[in-house]
Amino acid sequence: VFRASWKALDISFDDFVRTTEQRHAVGVTTLARRIHEAGDIFEGVYEGWYCVGCEAFKPEKDLVDGRCPLHPTLEPQWIKEKNYFFRLSRYQQRLLDHYAAHPEFIEPESRRNEILRLVEAGLEDISVSRAGQAWGIRLPWDASSVTYVWFDALINYASAVGLGSDEQLLAKWWPADLHVIGKDI
Repeated sequence: VFRASWKALDISFDDFVRTTEQRHAVGVTTLARRIHEAGDIFEGVYEGWYCVGCEAFKPEKDLVDGRCPLHPTLEPQWIKEKNYFFRLSRYQQRLLDHYAAHPEFIEPESRRNEILRLVEAGLEDISVSRAGQAWGIRLPWDASSVTYVWFDALINYASAVGLGSDEQLLAKWWPADLHVIGKDI
């Protein structure tokens, strides 16, 4: 379906990657291990409202009449589970310094300003795993947990060009000169 869509839109691509491919799993495992070994992943407990439609926990402030605004027909579930967290808070000042030194890093300006306000307001450590799931890429240090779908998907940008499987290819294509991302990704 996606390939047919790209053809209809006259969009070409060099590679088509699914996050269920083995090369992607290798990339996810490689990067997750590196981040963990660097001390940027720690075990904790996550408790909160979970939207099945988004496959994400939702802060109370983001719910509208107790429901996810993107999936108002689905009732969020209260879940408490062991998770692994990325120490995002550790990088707040580094990000702000980078954005100040390289204002062209995020464009257009309206999105840069949006991200600046978000980062300036304070970054919280974020969950990168789910416990007890039958599907997903297992964490290399804890087989009872899998990578959270958003963490797994973000790594796809680097696993698609060789992360964990082809270091020469990775060196050729990463980091990217330009990365185009849609809002809410």
